[in-house]
Formats: sequence, structure tokens, C-alpha cells
Amino acid sequence: MPGVNEKTSARDGVTPKNIVSRRMRQARRRFIPKLSQEDLAARIESYGVHIDRLGIGRIESGKRTVLDFELRAIAAALYVPISWLVCEEEIWESISGIPDRPDVVTDS
Repeated sequence: MPGVNEKTSARDGVTPKNIVSRRMRQARRRFIPKLSQEDLAARIESYGVHIDRLGIGRIESGKRTVLDFELRAIAAALYVPISWLVCEEEIWESISGIPDRPDVVTDS
């Protein structure tokens, strides 16, 4: 998987258009009984986000991008943290490698 700073092109036909495809499929298949793409689409719909079965398949095959609000609904529907779906520990090599949140200065 490319790192945060690596530039890749999703138009090359090889590089996926998202980084959640493998884990999304893995999480869906771990359900007992396994969760179908259609069932996942219905669960996501219950969070107010519409992705049909074809869209789920395209995400899982890396042929469709995932919007931020869709990612949130997908994670909720699969009962997994967003950070796990986006392979955050692989990007930062370990959870301890994730940079601290910067201090936010607000004008009050």
C-alpha cells in the first residue's frame, strides 16, 4: 500500500481508487453468517447514506472512491473503527507513530 506521501495514479488501472477495499471486504465477510453486499448496502442506508450493491462491489474492487461521509457510514455498518478501515497502523507503521493532534488556537 502506498504511504501518505507517495503519489500514485488511480487511472493506471492497477492502483485502487480507495484504501478501504481490502478491509471492507474482510469485515463484511467476518460476520456470521457472512454479510452480503446487498445486506451491507441496506445497513449503510440505515445511516442515511445510499450506496447500492453495485457500489459496494465497486468499492471493494477498488474501482470507486469513497467519500468521507460514506466512510463513516461504512465503518458504523460494519462495527469497525474508521482508522482500521483506512489501515492507519500500516500508514504510520504503528499506532504510536501517529502524530499528536496539533493544538488548535481559536480567536475568542
